[in-house]
Amino acid sequence: MVTWGEKKRRSSNGRIILPNSRRSCRRCRRPSPFGQVECFATRGYPSRISESQAENAGAASEVCPAALLRRKRCREAKPNEAHRALRRLEAKRPAGKTLIVTQNVDDLHERAGSKAVWHMRGELSRSLCAECDHRWNAPEEMATGDVCPSCGVAATRPDIIWSGESPYRMNDIYSRLRRAKMFVQIGSSGTVHPSAGFVDIARALGAATLALNLEPPGNASRFDDLRLGKASEIVPARVEEALARR
Repeated sequence: MVTWGEKKRRSSNGRIILPNSRRSCRRCRRPSPFGQVECFATRGYPSRISESQAENAGAASEVCPAALLRRKRCREAKPNEAHRALRRLEAKRPAGKTLIVTQNVDDLHERAGSKAVWHMRGELSRSLCAECDHRWNAPEEMATGDVCPSCGVAATRPDIIWSGESPYRMNDIYSRLRRAKMFVQIGSSGTVHPSAGFVDIARALGAATLALNLEPPGNASRFDDLRLGKASEIVPARVEEALARR
C-alpha cells in the first residue's frame, strides 16, 4: 500500500476523530494524494507463490524448492520505472506520508530505493522458524532440515504466507487505511482478499480512490477513477501529476 498523506480532524477537546461519511470528510480536508498500491510483477517474474501451489504442497519441503527458484529469479529481475517513480514520490514527500504495502514477495521496491515498504505476504529473502516464529535473513540455499538459529529446532521455512495463513501487519494496514487521503491500487487482480477490500475501507472514510492496471480489476467499480496501461508508464505519469500539485 502506498500512502500519500493522511487525514485527521480534532474535536474541541483535542482528540483525533475520523469523519463518518465521505461527504463530511471532503468538506473539511484539502486535496492531497494518498495511495495504496498493491504492486506488480516485473518482466514476467512470478512475484508470489501461487495459492494452488501452496494448497497442493503437503509440506514445507515441497514449497522450499519453489521459493528458492523464485529467489533466484528475483535476484535476476530489475526494478522498473514504476518502482522508481514510487521511490521519487516517497523521497519528495514528508517522512511517514508515503507507504507501500505489497503482496509481492520480492525486494524490487527496496532495490529501487523505497524505504517504507510493508510485505503483507512475506519476503523471499527471509527465513521463518515454524516452531518459535524467529525470522532471519535467508541463506542462499535453504532446506527444511536447517535448524533455527534461535531455538535450534529443524523447522525452517520461507517467510512467505501460504494459503490459509493470515497476511502480516493487517492491524497496521487497516490503521493506515483509516487515515488515508488517497488510496491507489496498482497492478492487482482486485479479487484476492483481504487486499481487494481495502478500497472499500478507504472510500467509506472519505479517501479518493484510484486503480492503475493493465486491464480492469475485479473491484474496478468501487474506485473513483481507473487508468489502464502498463505500470511502467501509468505509475510514473500519476506520480508526476501528484508531485506537480504540491
